[in-house]
Amino acid sequence: MTIDFRRTTHLFNNLAKSNMNGMQTKLFKLSEQVEVGKITSYQDMAGKVQIDSLLSMKDLQVSLNSKIKNNELLGTKLQEMDRVLRGMLEDVMRDSLKLSMEANNPGITQCLPVQALAESQLSKIEALLNSSFGGQKLFAGSKTNINQAVSGIVTTTNIVNNIPTANYYNGDEVVLTDSISTTQNIAYGIKASDAAFQNFIAAHHYMIAGDQVNASSYLQIAKDQLSDLLIQVGVHSKSIEDQVYIDEKATLLLMEHISDAEDVDITLVFPQITLLETQLRAAFMLTNRLSELSLVNYLK
Repeated sequence: MTIDFRRTTHLFNNLAKSNMNGMQTKLFKLSEQVEVGKITSYQDMAGKVQIDSLLSMKDLQVSLNSKIKNNELLGTKLQEMDRVLRGMLEDVMRDSLKLSMEANNPGITQCLPVQALAESQLSKIEALLNSSFGGQKLFAGSKTNINQAVSGIVTTTNIVNNIPTANYYNGDEVVLTDSISTTQNIAYGIKASDAAFQNFIAAHHYMIAGDQVNASSYLQIAKDQLSDLLIQVGVHSKSIEDQVYIDEKATLLLMEHISDAEDVDITLVFPQITLLETQLRAAFMLTNRLSELSLVNYLK
């Protein structure tokens, strides 16, 4: 059996160098930690992120706190959107369905001021769609700093060629999105031009025009669509709530790591450095011996 000393020596040499580089890295990190008197070890924080130093832990803490605040603010914004949608469904829609039912009753219609009542409902819808949060319009897409997201809802019909439109809308068609984590974005924006609002508004203009059949039909359609929007907001709110919980738990773990790092007993680190220095010296010696062996083999 013939042994290829050149190949074997080369493999051992590479292995020794690899181990030596790894120990040099560890030694450098430990020396750096001792110098600042902070850290003795590295731990994987709940599988979330590898902590390399006290500075990186504190940077991460700042980042997490910032993300928590942003998500909490976004959650509050969605709560306001939820309030508006519930107002339409539980208050305006209820009264509009009642008005539609009464308007379909010939015995009541004669003494019922349908137009005035329908216009009153439209005024409520317009006010809700112009709701603001933090000084910005909730339902105007990315044009959040305009004076009115919608206008003319009461005075101008949105029914064009017997089809509901969004001719009352002053915003744009951008759906607002936000990143709630490094891996999850949500498209939470709802525009006043949404079909749910178009149909809801059109139903009242059909009432005013005396077309109670279409009025009733579009009210039912709008009711289902508004319910879907409310569910959508609820799903996004739950995602934000879950992410805030995760980040708050991560922050607590991080604070424990930072506390441990700041309270470390530096004397516990020196034995690790001594051991690594010994291993490093041995690796250098082994590398030298392998180099000499390699030279002898080549000379043969």
